[in-house]
Amino acid sequence: AVGTTLGADNGFGVAAALALLEMPKDAKLPPLEGLFTVEEEIGLVGAKALDGSLVEGRVLLNMDAEDWPNIYVGCAGCGLTTISLSCRRDAAEAAAA
Repeated sequence: AVGTTLGADNGFGVAAALALLEMPKDAKLPPLEGLFTVEEEIGLVGAKALDGSLVEGRVLLNMDAEDWPNIYVGCAGCGLTTISLSCRRDAAEAAAA
């Protein structure tokens, strides 16, 4: 949407998926597929139009972000789990001159 950040939260999930897909072939990972759909915010339009036979995987991991600093990791199930982790912020060390 012009002049808005609609869809900008997808950047986190897309970046993570692309990073995994670009891992070296000898990386110790299970077989991966990347699935990117459109118009999720207005009714999962792309997902609803997806031909499921094109996807071989049977496990879905959904990554999203809405309210900083929260990151949401979900799946295609109906369970909801909340995990809270305490974090500390350290000042970055000044670069050596």
